[in-house]
Amino acid sequence: MRRRGFAVAIASATGVAVAAVTLLSPAQAIAPGASLNPTVTASAASAGPTKGQLRKARNSRVFFGHQSVGWNIIDGMNALYAARGLAAPNQFEGSAGLPAGGVFAHEGIGSNGAPNSKINDFAGKIRAGAGDDVRVAFMKLCYVDFGPGSHPKSVFKKYRRTIKALSSEYPGVAFLHVTAPLTTNDPASNVVRQKYNALIRRAYAGTGRLFDLAKVESTRPNGTRVVGHRGGKRYFALYGGYASDEGHLNAAGSRRASRAMLRVIATAT
Repeated sequence: MRRRGFAVAIASATGVAVAAVTLLSPAQAIAPGASLNPTVTASAASAGPTKGQLRKARNSRVFFGHQSVGWNIIDGMNALYAARGLAAPNQFEGSAGLPAGGVFAHEGIGSNGAPNSKINDFAGKIRAGAGDDVRVAFMKLCYVDFGPGSHPKSVFKKYRRTIKALSSEYPGVAFLHVTAPLTTNDPASNVVRQKYNALIRRAYAGTGRLFDLAKVESTRPNGTRVVGHRGGKRYFALYGGYASDEGHLNAAGSRRASRAMLRVIATAT
């Protein structure tokens, strides 16, 4: 089931992007006609987490609702623990009947291209038992959930209402927040993703519970960002050095994303 869903996500996203732009080399990672405006930022994407943070995250009880890019991040998590000589978190596919002790539970939620279905499914799984059994929970939308015809403000409002309700119902759970991932091309869709991500950052950047996946994806190893402009709108794009295709992460990108995720989990625990 895992690999079948992964293949469908790639086919769908690639079909949209190829129709919109000409593919570039991974080194360019920006669409033709867009003005590249790299800026140096203080990036922590490649730093840490410490072994203490990794152990703390491993001992947490976590539920993560996701789709295909989530698998990339989980693969990166396993590689990161192995590189540090530590046992990886005890992983469990599902949201009910979780084993005792530290656990990183995860499950596919909703349907790609239908972000509201993911928000509803995540809330349903929390209310069906996960909320009583974990201490950290979060969900991730996907790059295929946003395109030129999407309504990012409406999606954000639904997400915010849902998380506010869940936080009230389950005060013992730390709900994390994730920016939507990006693609190397398709500026029109990245502009829409940027609108959603700006709303997420504005609402949650000061909480200590923001996993800024889009920032990790668009920040090169040297700290500059992959930035473009389209129709007077600025957008960020996935750096080609982290990409296995237009939207999924290779080993390097997966490890960097997992570092950021684990730091936030450790902080929230």
